[in-house]
Amino acid sequence: MKKGRKNLLAIELIGLLIVIMLGLSALIAFMTSLFCRGHDESVFVSAMYLGNGLSMVFGLIVFFFLINTFFTKRIHKLSKAVTEIANGNYDITVSVKGYDELSELAKNINKMTVELKANVMLSKSFTRNVSHEFKTPISVIKSYAQAATDADDKATLENYMKIIVSESDRLANLSKNVLELSRMDSTTIISKEDVFVPAEQIRSAILATQLKWSKKDISVEPDLEEFEIKSNENLLFRVWQNLISNAIKFTEEKGTIAIILKKQESDLLFIIKDNGIGIADEDKDKIFDPFFTGDKSHNKEGSGLGLPLAKTIIEKLGGKISFESERNKGTTFTVCLPL
Repeated sequence: MKKGRKNLLAIELIGLLIVIMLGLSALIAFMTSLFCRGHDESVFVSAMYLGNGLSMVFGLIVFFFLINTFFTKRIHKLSKAVTEIANGNYDITVSVKGYDELSELAKNINKMTVELKANVMLSKSFTRNVSHEFKTPISVIKSYAQAATDADDKATLENYMKIIVSESDRLANLSKNVLELSRMDSTTIISKEDVFVPAEQIRSAILATQLKWSKKDISVEPDLEEFEIKSNENLLFRVWQNLISNAIKFTEEKGTIAIILKKQESDLLFIIKDNGIGIADEDKDKIFDPFFTGDKSHNKEGSGLGLPLAKTIIEKLGGKISFESERNKGTTFTVCLPL
């Protein structure tokens, strides 16, 4: 909205009131001179005062009528809409008329209701997903625990115990990630006082996942520039860990993962590129959604919280994360973090 148009309605109302009052004054002056002709001057002056007083009263009545029509009623509608929103009605829409501040407020209220409705839907979806994700490993643990009591031989019992331990680890990891994501979403201020070398962190993350990538005979190729930064050490380690684990999960056997870290002007640039299965086009706008796992064959390997958590951390630290991917050719994630 252009600044010159913002106060257009108020200016028009004031202008209209001035024109009405001037017109009435001129009309009364004319009528007074016409009907008081031949009378003494005091009668003429009194009539002029009376006429101007009446014109002012009439002008004020018109002014308050215009104020009520163009402002008070609209403010009342906006107040009613805000009350409805406060009571949980996010389907309400305020009509937008004109180009003044109240029109701008009505537009912002409409935008707010759309965002609030989307957040409510996201919250409900998140709750359903949490319930489902917790229910699955619990059901598996219960089933195999019951089956273990009826196991006929030691090998079968050990196999059941391994599954129970695996699902217990998955449940513990899921709980940890859900709590971490919730904590990050509710945190507005994050400490950035740690001084450390991110290349050392990334090497530690690579070593921590060595069993996973060596088991699949994946070649990990780091190219890490050594420099010091001031940020949040623990949170950034979670980012590197999640992105590296994600690349390993979706890279097939004997694949390659390239990891690049460099300082570009006043930014930290982290790039991780794999030649794995890639991301389907229909999944690209969902990969940062909590619990979303695009490739169904890899669902059992994660909870769908690694990427959302990494994105939340990066954004809380003032950075950006993006990706490029082509099906069956690989995926590249890029993190840009201001230093």
